[in-house]
Amino acid sequence: MQKKIDFIDALRGIAAFYVVLYHIGHVTWPAFNPPSFILPIINNGGSGVILFFVLSAFTLCMSMDSRSATETKHVRNYFIRRFFRIAPLFYFILAVSIIRNIYIFNVVNTPQDIMNNILFIFNFIPGKQSSIAWAGWTIGVEMAFYVVFPIIYKYSKTLLSSVLVLGVALIFREIIKQVLLSQMGDNQATLLFYNTTVVRHAPAFIIGMITYNVYKDAMTSGWLSRSKGMAMVLISIISFLVVCYNNNFVEKNYDANLIKATIFSILIIGLLAFRPKAIVNNFSIFSGKISYSMYLVHPTVVYLLSPVTWWIKNSVGNEYISYLLLCVTTFGVVYGIATITYKTIEAFGNRTGKRLINYLEGRSSGRAIA
Repeated sequence: MQKKIDFIDALRGIAAFYVVLYHIGHVTWPAFNPPSFILPIINNGGSGVILFFVLSAFTLCMSMDSRSATETKHVRNYFIRRFFRIAPLFYFILAVSIIRNIYIFNVVNTPQDIMNNILFIFNFIPGKQSSIAWAGWTIGVEMAFYVVFPIIYKYSKTLLSSVLVLGVALIFREIIKQVLLSQMGDNQATLLFYNTTVVRHAPAFIIGMITYNVYKDAMTSGWLSRSKGMAMVLISIISFLVVCYNNNFVEKNYDANLIKATIFSILIIGLLAFRPKAIVNNFSIFSGKISYSMYLVHPTVVYLLSPVTWWIKNSVGNEYISYLLLCVTTFGVVYGIATITYKTIEAFGNRTGKRLINYLEGRSSGRAIA
């Protein structure tokens, strides 16, 4: 089974690189614009977050399916795993961010703001939804979805039921949006708050759950051939590029995030049967394993590399070479730091969660714990 889903890690790695690529030149000072012919692709780098959401729900369903048959308290264990998977690294980055804010920006975060981040409830507070940790808003969304996932999962175990749940989520999302606009005002602040809520992004997660149900059907029925997989991979890549280069039109007339989540779903199913080396390889697979670290450490790293950005922009005349040099430098530093935090902080958190689960499982079954 593990070899069959290595492409999931590969996609996580690609998603992490895409988000980092999006922030390169935008978080730094001075601003560093990429070459114009790839600008539409770079500007859609935030789509990496949508891919993360789809993949997250997909793997949650897979884990819940497999562990429900082997663990006496699989829902309890699910929450333990999620907490120890996410919290240790987030708390470390939170501490780094608090120190960064004091010494670089002369800003002291309030005890209440810090506590909201520790409890992962900042997404529910207008004006505070972005998190103290840069790019941390997505972690708040993930944690909020983790809380409701077991309930959604219970009613989404078939393809039809998961599609119906998606319909309910879309209706509920529109209701919440209209309530927020009416209560908080139709302004940029309201939309910014709404766009970082779990309600806004729940459909992307549920599309991941739909994808898992399609995956199960493909594994049992055998309808997915290599040629069909190749076609799906090509269609998804071409479709994404079309969206990128027509982004203004898509954003104005459609739900762009929903379209991208659907495209990513097609890509995932296609990769079940066809895995081009350009997408699935040892480097992308390992990058997926450290993708959480890459995502959380990169904003501060990119910002701190501003002096390097300044030097590159003023020393290298060719815009293509200078942008490539900046990307290689940034990715190298981010990748190195992320590897360290993955092998230390993330590994510690995962081990701690497993030990706690083993202890509790042993007590539940009456077994002695070594």
